[in-house]
Parts: sequence; C-alpha cells; structure tokens
Amino acid sequence: MKLRFLTTQKIKQKLNLTQKQIRLINLLQKDFMELEKTVDDFINENAFINFKSYDEVYIPQSKIEYIYENIKEPEDVLSEIKLIFLSIVEKKYEDSAEALTSYIDSNGVLKVDKNDFIKEFNLSKKEYENLLNTLKRLGPTGFCEETLEKALILREKNNENGTPLGSYSSSARYLTKKVDIYFFIVNNELKYEIEEPNLPSLNKDYLESLKKTNDSKVIKYINNEIERYNELNSLLKKRRELCNSIANLLIKTNYNFIKKKEKIIPLGIRDTAKKFEMSASTISRFVNTKGVQLPDGLNVPLNIFFNTKDTQKNEKEKVVNFIKEHMKTSDQKLSEMIKKELNIKISRRTVNKYKNEIKKEK
Repeated sequence: MKLRFLTTQKIKQKLNLTQKQIRLINLLQKDFMELEKTVDDFINENAFINFKSYDEVYIPQSKIEYIYENIKEPEDVLSEIKLIFLSIVEKKYEDSAEALTSYIDSNGVLKVDKNDFIKEFNLSKKEYENLLNTLKRLGPTGFCEETLEKALILREKNNENGTPLGSYSSSARYLTKKVDIYFFIVNNELKYEIEEPNLPSLNKDYLESLKKTNDSKVIKYINNEIERYNELNSLLKKRRELCNSIANLLIKTNYNFIKKKEKIIPLGIRDTAKKFEMSASTISRFVNTKGVQLPDGLNVPLNIFFNTKDTQKNEKEKVVNFIKEHMKTSDQKLSEMIKKELNIKISRRTVNKYKNEIKKEK
C-alpha cells in the first residue's frame, strides 16, 4: 500500500485596527449626548484648556434665528409624526399604519388591542411589531407604550419628565434636544448644520511657560496632553466630515421628504459605505446612533433613511416575485426593468442567481 501525503494551506485574513482607528469607530457610534459627555470629561481632565474660549451651551446664532423666525409651536405634533410614519412604511402597510396611529391618545400612549388589530388587518405578529417599533422610533421616550405607567417609568429612567407627547409641547425643545444634523430652509433653499460639542483651544501661553522647565517628567506630561488633545480634535473633525457627507447625501436623495414629507427613498448601508470608502459596520453603527432635525423642528432618527435588515429582506422578496413573472426575460433586461419599476438597483449577476434559486425550488 502506497501512502500519499497531501499538503494543504489555509489562508486567514485578519484586519488589524490601530488603537486610533478603534477610538475613531467608538467615537462615531456615540450619540450626541454621549459625545458631548466625552468631550466634557476630556476638558475637565486636561489642565491646559483655555477656558476663556469655552462656552458650555453653544448654539449657533443661525440656528436660533431660524427657530424663532420660522418654527411655530406645533398645533398637532402627532400629525407630524403620522406623516413621517406613513412616508416610511411600505405601501401594503399604509392602511394598517394609518389605523395604528389613530389609537394614540393625547399623552402618546397606544391604546389598542394587539390581537384584534393583527386579526383585523391580517398581519403577522412580526409585521405588527415592525410597525410598532418604527412608530416608537419617531416619538420621544415612552411614545406608543401600552400604558401611561410604562411610559412614565421609561421616561423617569431616562431622566425625562412629563408624558411622552407632553414633552413636545414647548418650542424650547428645538433648542434643547440634541441631534447631530439639523436641516432648515433659507430663501426656499434647503440647508443644514452639524451639531458639534465645543472643544476649546489649548492655553498656548501657559504651555509655553511650562515648557521652559528642565523637568523631563513635566515635559513628557505636557506632550502627552497635547497629543491627546490633537487626537480628539482630529477625531471630531472626521465625525464632522462624515456628518457633512451624510447630510449632503440626504439632500441629494431625499430632498422631497426632508422638505415636503414625501415618501422616503431608503439608502443602502453597503452602498453608502462604498461611496464614503468606509466599512458597512461603521456606517451602520453611525446611522443607528444619530438624530436629524427636520425643517419644521421635528426630530427623527437618522436610520429611518437607511435600509434595515427587514426592509432588505422585503426588497429581495419583491425582486424574486418580479423575476418569477419574467423568467424568460434576459438577465440584463430584467436588471433594467427592476430598477425602473421597483426602484431597486440589482446587478445582472444577482438576477441570474435568483433565477437559479427559483428553478431549484421547482
């Protein structure tokens, strides 16, 4: 018996991130309140901050002027939320979505029998939960809970007072609610500004005087603090650049929604990541922790503009069903038809893949 020896080679690919890259990713996924706390903690720890340049409550003058000139006290915030909700949901859920909003009382509590509602609109439990979770994301803490007691407990845990919709009763919310991007209209033109924590400058005079010392430990400490400051400043700059890119992308793709509350055109996480030359996971974390303020002052989560796993799954179902009806059409032609009729971009190769999957099912 002759023995044969086979040599196999296994290649593993591993992406090693530097500590600075890890810190950038961590900073990008913070919501504004967490980011502000990070900066405040740094300011309190750094002995060389120029406090004369530090303004704890910084609100851009342009924002203040816009708010008081253009934003009126909303007569019915619930109607605004409803409008956005209906622009997000798929067409087949519009009737059930509209009906669901009719069960929200003046406090923001959802008073509906879940089982009866599911039965009436022929929904699965998962479909109902998806609708409910989407609606909850659009309102304040405790919005659309089953009881007022549950809503108040959630708000208390979040250090918020009053009922969910009661928190929307004052125009002061436009100034105090911290979001990352806010849109406004000037001369009928849609513009935006990025909300940023205020990082003061370093006290250069103080630093220069300390550097005259011959103590190596002091010099090392000073250089370390300067390095920490420069890194944080650099990370905040990268966050600002990404916020700017996202804001411009939203204006380009969802101008009609932001300005007129028309139907949202959802963006793909992977496509966006590719456009910005970043990883999909980084973009996903970023959009899931950010908020946007619309021109009328209503705050919405940034991730409503992006495809979730559920919407991606629904898109695939739409595409597959469309392909089933046009199996004899060429892959390239089908790709073009899907883009035109379903507004979904799909490659010829993917069309071919779905065709083969359909054939196997038969």
